[in-house]
Amino acid sequence: MAKSESSDIEVGKMYFRYADHFPGRISSMCKLSSVVKAIEEKLTKRQLSMFKKDIFGHFLECRSFPFSGVILHNLLLRQVAHEEDSLEDQLWFQISEHLIRLSIVEWCLVTRLSFGVDTNKKNDEMEQRLRNTYFGGVHSKLNVDEFDAVLKELKCEEMDDMDALKIALFYFADRVLNARKNHCQINFDWLDQVDDIQYFRRRP
Repeated sequence: MAKSESSDIEVGKMYFRYADHFPGRISSMCKLSSVVKAIEEKLTKRQLSMFKKDIFGHFLECRSFPFSGVILHNLLLRQVAHEEDSLEDQLWFQISEHLIRLSIVEWCLVTRLSFGVDTNKKNDEMEQRLRNTYFGGVHSKLNVDEFDAVLKELKCEEMDDMDALKIALFYFADRVLNARKNHCQINFDWLDQVDDIQYFRRRP
């Protein structure tokens, strides 16, 4: 049987045998409900309408984010080795006698997020207009808590509607899609990238 390129595990076999399964605890840093609430409270009616029509707008209808660390842990224990020559990012799992695939395309169909070729802009190609205009040109690192404090001081009703939308899109991406603990740093590269909103919308 063929071997997986990433390990010595045979393709079609689980990385962890049933006899090697172990207990674990997985937690979620995603703060979907609080982020949705903050966006709804911060944006004006016109800006919120714009957000609802944009790439993350459908998430505003989600009032809860059920999460089970036990289910996720046990699912990961059942991950199966697969051929690595596929052009499509994918994971395989064995549930009872069934092999189940989750590819990036299927994930994006479920979440309605975009997917495709990642065309990362280089840092020297990105402008820092939003950072300079609304965040005092800050170049030092800010953690999640510190950024939240700065965000609260922004007056969206006095801002250009498109700029308010861009900052809200960045806030959602940083806090929900890239969720992490409050002491972790803000990814200001994303704030720079969202200023080119068509590029940001196409990013996988």
